[in-house]
Amino acid sequence: MDRDASIEDWLEVDAAARRKALVNKIDSVCTVPASAQRIMAALHKTNTRVTELAEVVSTDAAIASQLLRVANSPFYGQARKVDTIKNAIIVVGLKELRSMVAAMAMLMAVESKHKLAVTILSWSVLSGMIAQMLAKELNNADPSSAFLCGLLCEIGALACISVDGEGYNSIWYEADGDLERRARLELDRYAITTEEIAHQMLERNQLPTAVTEAVGTVSTELPDKLSELARLTIFARRVAPALIAAGKTMDKQLLIQTIPPLAQWYFPHAVENDRFVELCIEAGVATQLKLR
Repeated sequence: MDRDASIEDWLEVDAAARRKALVNKIDSVCTVPASAQRIMAALHKTNTRVTELAEVVSTDAAIASQLLRVANSPFYGQARKVDTIKNAIIVVGLKELRSMVAAMAMLMAVESKHKLAVTILSWSVLSGMIAQMLAKELNNADPSSAFLCGLLCEIGALACISVDGEGYNSIWYEADGDLERRARLELDRYAITTEEIAHQMLERNQLPTAVTEAVGTVSTELPDKLSELARLTIFARRVAPALIAAGKTMDKQLLIQTIPPLAQWYFPHAVENDRFVELCIEAGVATQLKLR
């Protein structure tokens, strides 16, 4: 089905039909490339050698080039240029590579040139870094899984943009950063939230259950009902926009007003409020290093 095909023809039908129509369209449009599927399968085999894995990774130009770029980024601090896929795998490590490939595969499935998609992608990378750094600091979840959850926290929104660009653009800007209002607007238009869409997409593509559950958790859930990964994901998802806004205006006060209340809500008594602010700022710097 054409990505740009109008969906207005089914918006007037009942909720169950609207929900089914959107999910079916996303399923038909947002597909993971076959080469990425092969890499994901190879990464989950326990006996795959690095040389064999490098050969499989080389079959997907986008993933191979991104792997080399990441391995050569200041984040990994290599003294010499990493110029082979095999060496890049060794530098990055299998755990990080699994997360990177899973994220890239899903993001390739929802690729869009829409301006809003570009904005959301930058937020998502930052969300991944925030979740990863907090997981390390709090020692409450696997940092690689936390990064993957943060990176995919808006995969449902990106899928909606892929099939209903202008419609979802209206939802995004009308919500103005309010996740609860955005969810209500999504339900009005699609009879399903982007968290539910994300859960279905990740489950269908066999991502780890813990990741699928965390990314698919609705933001209105009370903290005591959330897994540690879900807390990290939702916290990062809420903080990333404020961090980007503060970076543009150099207004640290915005972070002081935003981050501590969220930290106390999701991680009461974990660390000092000032440390949460520091960690989020460090995540912003680390994101810039990874994207270079």
